[in-house]
Amino acid sequence: MAAGLSAGAAQEAVQAGVSAEQEVRLAEQLRFTALVNGDFDAFDELCDDRFIYTHSTGHRDGKSSFSAACRNGLIRYHRIDATAEQIALTGDCAVVTGTMEADLSVSGIPRTVLNLSTSVWVRETGAWKLLASQLTAIQA
Repeated sequence: MAAGLSAGAAQEAVQAGVSAEQEVRLAEQLRFTALVNGDFDAFDELCDDRFIYTHSTGHRDGKSSFSAACRNGLIRYHRIDATAEQIALTGDCAVVTGTMEADLSVSGIPRTVLNLSTSVWVRETGAWKLLASQLTAIQA
C-alpha cells in the first residue's frame, strides 16, 4: 500500500525545499493513500476540478463522478501498489508513468488489477493537482 502521509507531511516536505519531482512523488503517494483509506475529501483536494480518470476498461469519470462512485462504495480500494517509474517535468506540469497493481471491489465484486499508468499533474498556486489519470491493463 502507498505510504501513509498526511497533508501536514506534504506541507513539511514543501517547506523543506524538496524538488518538484519529490513533491509530485509525494502527491502520488497521498492520492493512493487517500483512496485506500477512504479519505475522499483528501482525494478531492488533490484533484483539479477538470480531473478526468480513464479506467483500464475504457470508462471515463470526471472528478465528481469518480468521487461519488468511491463515496457510494461502488468502487472500493483495498490495496494499491504503485510505482512512478518516470516523472517528466516541464514548467508547472508533470507526467508520471509507471505501474499500478490494486485489490479493489467494483459493485461488491473483488478484483485484482495490474495496469500501466499515466498521470498528469499541474501546479497551480503552489500546489500540485491531479489533472488526468489513465490506466491500461497489462495482459497476462
